[in-house]
Amino acid sequence: MKILYIYGSVASYDHGLGNLIKRTKAVFEELEAETETIDLAALHPPYYDGDTTGAMDGVFEKIRQASGVVFATTAQVFAPTALMQSFLEYLEHTEYADILKGKHCMLMVLSREGGEKSALDYLTKIVQHFGGYAAAKIGLKAPHLSTLDEGTTGDFADSITEDFYRAVHKNRQYIIPTDYVAGVTAPPPTATEAPAEAPQEAPPTKPEPSKLTPFSDTEEKEIDELSFLFSKKYTKDPILSEGADAFNALTAPKAPPLMTEVPAFVPEGNPFAPMSAPAAAPAKPDTTEIEKLTRDIPKYFQSSLSAGLQAVIQLNISGDEKFDGFLYIHSTECTYTEGTAPAPDITIMADTTIWKEVLSNKTTAQKAFMIGGIKVRGDFVLLTKFDTLFNFPDA
Repeated sequence: MKILYIYGSVASYDHGLGNLIKRTKAVFEELEAETETIDLAALHPPYYDGDTTGAMDGVFEKIRQASGVVFATTAQVFAPTALMQSFLEYLEHTEYADILKGKHCMLMVLSREGGEKSALDYLTKIVQHFGGYAAAKIGLKAPHLSTLDEGTTGDFADSITEDFYRAVHKNRQYIIPTDYVAGVTAPPPTATEAPAEAPQEAPPTKPEPSKLTPFSDTEEKEIDELSFLFSKKYTKDPILSEGADAFNALTAPKAPPLMTEVPAFVPEGNPFAPMSAPAAAPAKPDTTEIEKLTRDIPKYFQSSLSAGLQAVIQLNISGDEKFDGFLYIHSTECTYTEGTAPAPDITIMADTTIWKEVLSNKTTAQKAFMIGGIKVRGDFVLLTKFDTLFNFPDA
């Protein structure tokens, strides 16, 4: 196994990156992996103008032959160095476009006072755009290196390096979001020939934007029937019974609203005056409660069970609170973003009542699906993983 380092910094802006590289290379060598470093400052690649050079041919051939690639750079103004960016632009050349396809990459960024995260995001997009795997990331600030040889920083770097070695050794596969993959575009519409007698073809109408294709009437009916059967089958399970009751309550006709205010003055002898004040309606729930619980999902992420997984989970919540968001799982990292993902691997649709039960550990996503409390589109395997990847606290 050979690990190739692409080092894109200069001595005056190193901030200690060379020491971090030395530490990670020692780990690879202990695992009997061969390492090699290409210093871009010594190579000094010319600006990319659409053509290639002999020097670049040699570097990219080494990348092609390497088992894994480490891109190491400092963060300058919240981005990789100009050396690294100039080098990466060569990936647009047709001869190099597939160099990173299926290649496991480790990204290392060191900043002086900040900017390592944005630089890591930049490198991640580049690697994924050209079909590579951003299998491991190390982002640190220069002050962190004071404990590199003895302390948590060194242990952290060793752990990430060892995990990257295993990913390369086992040829671990990842799911790359389609919006990052080069060449992936929407299929062109099928051409249709207008009838001969038509004097003029009507201009195409722009479809209304929609997040999801709605279920047909037949699909809706089948889902309702299955939900009813499952709720009858599992009524002995108290958790499922609660879920079935909640779902039935959601689909039941809504009662007329209760009178919440009493007239300030009722004339004496008014035959329509109420005998007594009506019961107060229950307090309106906090309309942001479920959304707050959903934003906190990454807090309960069990990263020890997610190594090698990369997926986008879209959440469409309706009912008392309506909002959309998605979870992005990248190996041992999980983030939540508001809005709609461009190409989710799975979409979970749920009412706030059922979704709250899932987030409160009163039921599981799988059980809620079985009784029809939530609907799912996409990779159903991820639904089973959802219940194991997140350990929600009891309400």
